Amino acid sequence: NAEYMGTQLKFLEYFYSLFNFSFSLELSTRPDNALGEKSIWDKAEAALAEALNDFGQEWKLNPGDGAFYGPKIDIQLKDAFGRKHQCATIQLDFVLPIRFNLQYRASEDQEQIEVEKVASQQHLQETQQIQQEQAQAEKQQEQKAEAHPHTHEQQDEQRSHKDSIHSHADSHKEKVSQTWEFQELPLKHGFQRPVIIHRAIAGSFERFMAVLTEETGGKWPFWLSPRQVMVCPISEKFLDYAEPVSYTHLRAHETPEHLVCRLLLEKKKNNQ
Repeated sequence: NAEYMGTQLKFLEYFYSLFNFSFSLELSTRPDNALGEKSIWDKAEAALAEALNDFGQEWKLNPGDGAFYGPKIDIQLKDAFGRKHQCATIQLDFVLPIRFNLQYRASEDQEQIEVEKVASQQHLQETQQIQQEQAQAEKQQEQKAEAHPHTHEQQDEQRSHKDSIHSHADSHKEKVSQTWEFQELPLKHGFQRPVIIHRAIAGSFERFMAVLTEETGGKWPFWLSPRQVMVCPISEKFLDYAEPVSYTHLRAHETPEHLVCRLLLEKKKNNQ
């Protein structure tokens, strides 16, 4: 619903505030190749529009740019050169739950639950029994074949017959695939259809890191920098003291040589 989608937008706002990023919002609606009924799309688009209005930030409509399975909220970032990049996205998917016949229990009717549990156990037992009978029949055929081996002519005749059956089956499958149409399976008693939310807060992580690198010029936020602290001695005679200090007190995972800044010492040598 719109309230839950609002929580996703707030989380997204918090994430980008850590990097001092501002962003723009777009609502991408039903494309030409959309799957599913129009009434479902209208309901989903209305929920996203309500969430965007409640969020309070200005947004614009992007007609026909939604995914084929549902509408989406696209988040655009600007890099250091003013170019826009789509990073985060929040999408609703009503199609996959139908295609995979996903259902969840919405009723706590204990009597109905027990009835369905018994039916499920019966179905499992019947399936296991059929599998056992098939395995036993195959075993009997193998034993019969071993007891009465066929001549080469009979084997060739059987092989030709099997190839003819497979060819007919493949032809039948092609005809069925050409005429087959998907039909939504009915919901069980007390069950409802879920909605899948595709949420990518950073979006393409490589693209996000590229935008962040350009924005900061390589000067990462302190908490994100791979090397936050470095000991800088002012003279070579302090190196023996600086190295154990950097290793012991900073509890670094690197060697002391990598944590002691020798740049000042090298500059002094060059100046001399």
